[in-house]
Amino acid sequence: MIFIAVASITSYTQKDSIYTSLDDAFKNPEKVYQLDISYQNLTSLPDSIDKFTNLFLLSMGGNRFTKFPKALSSLKNLRLLDFNDMPSVRISNSVKFPPSLTYLNLNYNNLTTIPTGVWKLKYLMILELSNNQISSIPCSLTNLRCLENLWLSDNQLKELPLCIPTLVKLTDIDLRRNPLEDPEKFRNFLNVGTVDF
Repeated sequence: MIFIAVASITSYTQKDSIYTSLDDAFKNPEKVYQLDISYQNLTSLPDSIDKFTNLFLLSMGGNRFTKFPKALSSLKNLRLLDFNDMPSVRISNSVKFPPSLTYLNLNYNNLTTIPTGVWKLKYLMILELSNNQISSIPCSLTNLRCLENLWLSDNQLKELPLCIPTLVKLTDIDLRRNPLEDPEKFRNFLNVGTVDF
């Protein structure tokens, strides 16, 4: 889904090639805008990743991380982060996400709660949390004032917080395959363009 998000920010990235090797990327780190290191059996990232000062898009899903790499917080220009499909990863509440993210994909990570660092991402527009084990959403969600799309399908949600309607930019929310106790009740109060149950 990260490439759907990229399509809406076309002018920045179309002229740049996508690097698929860290070794190649480190040869000219200042020229790296897009890096796709998905499904490469990686377990860690070098601290020198902060050399990618212009990195805009990072796709690193399907690797073998057991914790969120601290080095990512130094990527001040990163806008799109795909960190999905790592069921053994643990993302603690002390994790600092790159501050300028507009898109974050944490699907298929076996999360039981949403890491509190997410609530500090004031530019976040798209948040993907599908196929986890999340059972509740705190009202801290309302900190995400730019949020437009929230994907929560295939979790363990029975209720939704009543504060969701205060997210005035939220237009789409995906709640399919959750054990919601009264889905129609939520459809009435959500006040968003598209609600999928």
